[in-house]
Parts: sequence; structure tokens; C-alpha cells
Amino acid sequence: MRGLITFAAAMLFAGVTAYPFASQAKYRRSHVDECYNLATNSLDGYTDPPQYLRCPFMDNDNFTHAEVTNLSVYVYDGCTNYGVGARVCVTFAQSSGGSCGSYSYTSVAGTGFLAAAPAVTKWSDYPSDFAWVGIYSNCSSDIIKGYKANNN
Repeated sequence: MRGLITFAAAMLFAGVTAYPFASQAKYRRSHVDECYNLATNSLDGYTDPPQYLRCPFMDNDNFTHAEVTNLSVYVYDGCTNYGVGARVCVTFAQSSGGSCGSYSYTSVAGTGFLAAAPAVTKWSDYPSDFAWVGIYSNCSSDIIKGYKANNN
């Protein structure tokens, strides 16, 4: 009997610890190839400046844009006179238009592999709409890599 109780307790513990709770950390990484270049009307993140990239956030039932608390846009900043800017935006699902947050820029004086970290409040303000990341670069030496969104 004692062995059965020990076995049942072990199975209960294993089941509880293996169950994916909603509070677990989640993240999504996206490559620049998923972005659309509004300056050239193409799917290309490597063009002459200026670059206006629109990168979709792919929502699903496990991780929606409204759950994102941190966003990092990874770039190689190749200029000392311009920073690379990033912001979060939504396109309204039930009406025309959309809304965007403010740009966050990499350091104007810095070059190298950097990350811009825009505020994500627009995404939580509009949980039922379509989310995307807007990236702006005005330097031919900049290389946009992609972004990582997470909830921790």
C-alpha cells in the first residue's frame, strides 16, 4: 500500500510539473525576410536607404501580441550619424487605419550589433487588431536582422 501511495504521489508531481501553465515565459523570433519594405514595395531588408520595413507579428492561441511585454529589434548599425528606429503598430481589423507607438532608436553615435527596444503598449491597447513592427533605417551600412518578442 505504501508503495502505491508513493507511486501515486510521484505521478501527481510529474503531471503537475509537466503541465504548461499560462504564466510560463513565451517568445517569438522573426527574421527580416518576413518583413515588407514599404520604400521599395518588396520583401527585402537589404536595400539602399531609406528603408521602411513592416514586419508582421504572427499571433496564435499560445502567444498573442497583447501578451508581449518586451520587444528587441536586432540590427547592425553601420552609421555614426543615424540610429535605426523601431516601433510597434496595429492595423485595425474592423475599420480603416491603424495606430503606432513612438520610435525607439539605437544610439546615433554607436555602431555595431545593437538592439532597439520600443514600448509595446500599443499592442496591449489593441488586442483584437493586427500587430506589426515598423523599422526605419536611413543608412546604407545598416543591416536589419529581425526581432524577438517575449512576455518576461
